[in-house]
Order: sequence, then structure tokens, then C-alpha cells
Amino acid sequence: MLLFLGCTLLAFSEGINFEKGTFKEALAKAKEENKMLYIDVYTTWCGPCKIFAKKFFNNNEIGSYFNQHFICFSVDAEKGEGLEIAKTYKVSGYPTNLFIHPDESLVYTFSGCPESNEELLHNGEIARAEFDDPMKLSTYESQFASNNYNEQFLRNYLEKLNRRNENTDKLTNAFISKYATSLGKDSTVNYLMHLNESMNTNLVYCMKGASCFTQGEQTYEENLEDRMYHDITIAVQHNQPEYFQTAWNRYKELLPENKEKHLLFNYFYHQKLNNPELGWESTIEYCDFISAKSKLDYVKEDSISLQENIKNLSWQLAMSGVPKEQLNEMIEKNVKAQIQLRNTVTILAFTTLNTAAWEVFDKKRKDTNMLQKGIQWAEKAVELAQISPSAAHAIQDTYACLLYAIGRKQEAVMVEETILKQHAASLSSEDKQTYEETLKKMKANAL
Repeated sequence: MLLFLGCTLLAFSEGINFEKGTFKEALAKAKEENKMLYIDVYTTWCGPCKIFAKKFFNNNEIGSYFNQHFICFSVDAEKGEGLEIAKTYKVSGYPTNLFIHPDESLVYTFSGCPESNEELLHNGEIARAEFDDPMKLSTYESQFASNNYNEQFLRNYLEKLNRRNENTDKLTNAFISKYATSLGKDSTVNYLMHLNESMNTNLVYCMKGASCFTQGEQTYEENLEDRMYHDITIAVQHNQPEYFQTAWNRYKELLPENKEKHLLFNYFYHQKLNNPELGWESTIEYCDFISAKSKLDYVKEDSISLQENIKNLSWQLAMSGVPKEQLNEMIEKNVKAQIQLRNTVTILAFTTLNTAAWEVFDKKRKDTNMLQKGIQWAEKAVELAQISPSAAHAIQDTYACLLYAIGRKQEAVMVEETILKQHAASLSSEDKQTYEETLKKMKANAL
């Protein structure tokens, strides 16, 4: 009897215990136990749904957590009552994870397959925090709109939006505007920085002397860079060019001397839009700037970047459990093995220049002025790529193609022949074939 009971408990603990009855029956059980109803909404044709189920549904850690805190239910969105559930809760992608209040209102939802146990459990914690919050989001919204609130209300509302991964810009500005005296307290500034990651709030004017910067965790400049990358992502995801423009203008205002970063963020934003023509002017400005820098500039900047990379690597290794006495040895091995740690800035530069130069050859070769720029960018990329033999041949090929396009065909042939000779031992069969075909077309005046 004891052996049988032990086996039953073991089986029960291995994964999520999904209810076998109907949605209404599962909801009734949630009401009875005063728990949320967790619903996995899937379709039979959805690949990520299958990965999600295989990765987590039989996982002991996930099962233990979900069985303790939720009543669990799984439904096909295209069959039976799943059709109505998907419609009611506005499911638009799969898998979708719904956390439903016993009164049938939606507490929290997220879509897609998490990468780890920690990510899925974190979403469960968010749902529980939302469930325990006595105020619904709609109540927060209406009270905020009425302008009838105090500081604690704003803090609660900020924390709610933050855990739901929603925009906190408006609330952050309201906090600063209404409770400016609190911002004299360092803890208040640090608190707001934790809840808002955007350039598009007045917080960026209040945080320069924050203790997190003076204590060396991060510099003010680095924090502003992180905020720019955050705002670029938001602007692209939501098709809000004005959101990027406001953030970019504010960054230039706060750090007017950092011309290269101004150009980089404008270039990066337009690259993320995946529309090269729309952002070609930003490409020209950025590539002109980085191609004008000297090799010594890159040596200095790589050295600075290396120190930052070592700091980040040290943290990552420590977090992964590497003993303190082994850290220096592990860091040394990683730095020696990974050129991207040693030459981060240079690699970014020659990769960017080569991409732009190839764009000129591929789509703009009829423009003589652009060909001249492409040649300049490619020449600089070739110079910088000397540190990386694995990348050098592709960059030399771009340079050769541009030489051909501008009429310097004999030089183009010589560069292409040099590629095949110098890199013969390291070229893949595919690359070798490509370069041989390019050389053949050059000699036949047919490229």
C-alpha cells in the first residue's frame, strides 16, 4: 500500500496536472479553491505549441509550481469550446497562456514559448501578483485620468505596468511632475530608474548623480545608451518613428559631444526597420564617420571595450557558478579564444562598412558618386579586417567587385586572384566556388 501511494505521488508530481473536464468545470474548481485558472491555448498545427508542451508540461519543477498555484486547463483554439475561449480572450497567436480570475476576467496573458523554466515561472509570478492586486488595470486607468491620486497610488500603478511589461513613460513623468520634492532622495530616483527604461521621460534629467552610477555599477552614459536601444526596439515594434525621434533628440541634447553614438543610433534604428532605402542617408553619415577614423583610434577603443567585456564576462562566469579562484584563468582563456572580446569596436566597424559597400555594388553601382564612397568604405574595411582572417576574404571580395564596377577591372582581377591564393587553405568549398565564378566573370567582362 505504501509503495503504491509513493508511486502515485511521484506520478502526480511529474508535470502539470491538466483538468480533464470542460472549461466550466475547471472554472468551478478554480472558484472553489480561490485560484486562477491557467489555460494553455494551442492548435494542432502550431510548432511552438508542441515545443512548449514537450519542454514544460512534464517538467517536475513547472508541474509542482503550477499545480500548487493554479487550476490548469488546456484547449485547442480551433475545436469545441476552444473556439469561444479564443474569441472571448482575444487570442491571436499560439501558444497563448491565459490566467483567468474565478470571475472569468482576464488577469494576465503572454504568448509564445518561454526559453527556460525561470522565464515561465516568472510569468506565473506576475500572474499571481496581478491576482493579489485588489485594483484592476481599468480602475487604475480611470483614477489616474481623474487626477485624483497620491504618491502611493502612482507607485502601485507603476509597479503594475512594469510587471506587465507595459509602457510607464506617462506615469514616470506624472510622478516627477507631481512629487518633484521626492526626487531629492536618491532612493526615489533609483526606484524610478528600475521601473522605466526609456529616454522619453524627464527622469533622464534627474538621474545623473544617482548612487548606482557613483558606485560604479554603470555609468550615466552607459545607462543612456541602454535607454536608446530600448526605445529603438519600442519604436520599431510599434511603428512609432516619432518615439525614436524624441529619444534620439534627447540623447543628443544630453550628450552633445558623442557624435559617433548619435550617428550609430540613427543608423541602427533604420537598420532595424529593415528598409535600407529609407535609412540610406543614415548609413552614409555613419559609414563616412567610422571610415575616417584612424587605426590607432580603433586600437584605443578596442582596449576600452575589452575592459567592459571582461567586467561583463566576470559577472557571467560568477553567476554560472565558476569559483572565484578560477575566474581570472577562465577570463584569460575566453579573451584569448574570442576575437570579438578583444576587438569588438573594430569588428563592428568593418562589418558595417562591408555591408554598406556591398549594398552599393549590389543596388547602387550606376551612381558614380556612391561607387566612390563604396570604394572608400571597402578599403577601410579591408584595412580593419586584417585582424580577422576568417572575415578578410569576404571583405576583399566586396572591394574587388567595387573596383570592377568603377572600371578598375585589372585591379579587381588581381584582388580576386589574391583571395583564392592567400586563403586557399581556409576557404570552404562553397566560398571557393563563388570566388572562382566571380573571377571568371570579371575576366569575361560579364560581372
